[in-house]
Amino acid sequence: MDHQVSLKIRSSGIEVYRLICMFFVIEGHVYLQFFPHPNKEGALGTWLMLTTLIVTLTGLNNHGFMTISGYFGVKQNWRKMFSFLCMIWIYSMLTSIVAVIQGTKPDLEFIVNSLFPTATGRYWYATAYFILVLLSPYLNLLVSKADKKTFRQVTFTLGGLFLLIPTFLYYGPNGSYSTNWVIMICYYVILQYIRKYQLLDRIRTQCLILVACLDFVLMMVLNYTASLFVGKSMPFGYFMPFSRGCCLMMLVFAISTFELFHRWDFQSEWINKIAKFVFPMYILDRLIRSIIESFIPVPDLVKEGLLRYLLMVGYVLMVMLVAVIIEIIRKKIFYRAEDKLFQSIYTFLKNHPCGAERGV
Repeated sequence: MDHQVSLKIRSSGIEVYRLICMFFVIEGHVYLQFFPHPNKEGALGTWLMLTTLIVTLTGLNNHGFMTISGYFGVKQNWRKMFSFLCMIWIYSMLTSIVAVIQGTKPDLEFIVNSLFPTATGRYWYATAYFILVLLSPYLNLLVSKADKKTFRQVTFTLGGLFLLIPTFLYYGPNGSYSTNWVIMICYYVILQYIRKYQLLDRIRTQCLILVACLDFVLMMVLNYTASLFVGKSMPFGYFMPFSRGCCLMMLVFAISTFELFHRWDFQSEWINKIAKFVFPMYILDRLIRSIIESFIPVPDLVKEGLLRYLLMVGYVLMVMLVAVIIEIIRKKIFYRAEDKLFQSIYTFLKNHPCGAERGV
């Protein structure tokens, strides 16, 4: 029986989900600045509970984006990819210039990472996404051509090797103990399988909420328990293996929360516009924080209590807003030059014998 793929129109609910995921990305980066590991043993209980809550919740960050890409799919669009790579390169150079001004000595590794940020993985998610785009024709061929049995076998094999087993054994694919391009491809295949055979359509919203809540509580309990036994020996004072991308529970949490926002059907033009800037927010995060904190020691403005957490939330939102402003300025300055450069490269490749043979 042929299954018809029914794609819902991406509403603002998905864009809100993207912005929330990006908020968690930045919050995950700044949390230990605001709530460092306490020196006093008596404060460890409260600190560890808060850290478990924050780290488990912020585990949604990149995995939410991978879920969105996996469900809606990725196609090769070299004009958009060229713009994406240009943005990364410009911000990589800007970040390096600011770092040198602030006192970093530019050794060979620093220079190579600055000049070739995508190739060296300076921004790991951008590199992983680029690999996904390169592989997307083959992955999409699997989705469109494979029969259900073959597709299911591939999906379960990838999920078993790179998600199920790492959940119980502390290892990760590609030499990483967390998330990388291998996990991104696993998410892509799994979400494409779920979408093609409409598996989420069979689950009631109340069940999705229950699954998301129970899964989150389970991750928190397991992370807290792991930190009690191993956390003291870790550099940051905690051990949260069940918030990793190569953990089955994080996949379940990402999928269930994604579908809840997917079903939230409303339209907001300004939310949709802001959500287009999530990648610049990710790339500019560290740069913006380094500039701000060279003038204002933000984490030290409030010493403790609820106000300190509210300050952290406001700080994350400010970083996101500044990133939007910087990206708007960059587009206005470089868009025409970027477009001309792309057209020149495209024309050259089209007229080149190798490019002509490949149909560029």
